Amino acid sequence: MSKAALKKALRDIDRDGLAEIICEMYDARPEAREYLEFWVNPDADKELDKYKRKIFRILFISDGKPRKSRIHRYKDTHKILQFTLHRPGKDSRPHALRS
Repeated sequence: MSKAALKKALRDIDRDGLAEIICEMYDARPEAREYLEFWVNPDADKELDKYKRKIFRILFISDGKPRKSRIHRYKDTHKILQFTLHRPGKDSRPHALRS
């Protein structure tokens, strides 16, 4: 489905229906839950610390010694890049919600 088709379909849904779809997506996908929680309460420092811990666990064993190189795996690099998807900044909320 193209983005234009999605926008057209969403325009035909009333406010309550849209809220229901978002809640279903929140329940169904962990990525959506994480994104929406950050969207509602953007705390870039907290997210940064969370991903720093994940990166540390990827690169080092518990006593701080380096692991053998595993960074080439998609799964691991995805964790490193995932934080940037939230696009943290001065005001991370969508334009429609800014006062």
